[in-house]
Amino acid sequence: IGINHNGDMDLTKRMIAEAASAGANAVKFQNYKTEDFVADRSLMYTYTSQGSEVTESQFDLFKRCELNLNDLYVLKTTCDENGVQFLSTPTSDIGIQELIEVGASWIKNGSDYLGHLPLIRAMAATGLPTILSTGMATEDEISDAVEAFRSTGGGDLILLACTSSYPTPPEYLNLRRITNLAKKYSCLSGFSDHSAGWEAAVVAVSLGACIVEKHFTTDRNLYGPDQWFSSTPEEFSELVLRVRQAEQMLGSDQLKPTEAE
Repeated sequence: IGINHNGDMDLTKRMIAEAASAGANAVKFQNYKTEDFVADRSLMYTYTSQGSEVTESQFDLFKRCELNLNDLYVLKTTCDENGVQFLSTPTSDIGIQELIEVGASWIKNGSDYLGHLPLIRAMAATGLPTILSTGMATEDEISDAVEAFRSTGGGDLILLACTSSYPTPPEYLNLRRITNLAKKYSCLSGFSDHSAGWEAAVVAVSLGACIVEKHFTTDRNLYGPDQWFSSTPEEFSELVLRVRQAEQMLGSDQLKPTEAE
């Protein structure tokens, strides 16, 4: 869901419920502090929203979508009530501690924070299963992040293949990275999917992805920079259906006749 909630907690609760109804296993937010990554308040950002081009201060955009500790408690409770796991992406040690306080079972970075090795070490120190997204990263940068995580005693690690382009054209997905990540770093791998449709998710699962992450909204006409390329509940339901079919088709690797045979 990211910042598609626009800082509206009632909308956020509806988004969680609709994501759960559409078949999501987990819902992810961002519990950042804007000051952690926007130092210059004069920086402007131009994006598409509600069919029009909008330009505004980056600082103002992110500030109105910040989640405080009380918000996180509400979101965690709402996720529990809807039978989905709660995840969030922190940008500081304080953000990590807030997630521990509310009882998060997982923790995740944003691709733009893969090079923030002190934060990755802090995530590792929690002992929580950790998801690291690798958008924009070189192989050396990924290796540095994995080494930082493991040298701090981090446990379960999942690396996500990701292309930080919205939406991502098919020729830039490079889904073979999913198998390469798992092999090179001896861990589980997955796919942060910024493409349109469900097709890439199905290919990713066939390549071994154990997680598929997808932007989600209840209505593309809502205000905000990410709404227009996010999956609607109907589209996400189709993606879940196709992924479950793919898992069924993959079946067993045992070399023997099937029960039907």
